Amino acid sequence: MFYCVHPCPCGYYGDSQIACTCAPAVVTKYQKRISGPLLGRIDIHIEVPRVDYEKLSGDRLGESSESIRKRVQAARNIQQSRFTNLQLPMFSAMQTCASGRYGDFVRSR
Repeated sequence: MFYCVHPCPCGYYGDSQIACTCAPAVVTKYQKRISGPLLGRIDIHIEVPRVDYEKLSGDRLGESSESIRKRVQAARNIQQSRFTNLQLPMFSAMQTCASGRYGDFVRSR
């Protein structure tokens, strides 16, 4: 689950460049509106600071899709060889179940 929320109604609480205009009581009330059961389902809480527009809109080039694809494929190959070399029965089950033949796997045991 992914959940995103501003820290206060104006959105500037804790901002390093723009001052928050909300009263402390308003900020507290705003933050308490997230229910306990919802917060209980969130495992990681991360505060994300402001990012300057210039950093996001710069002309710098990122990594190409082809180089990312090669790196991902290399990682998959390494993981595949790890499972194959260990001869784990669960890996066999995962392959069989992924192909839709779970019943065949269960009957073979």
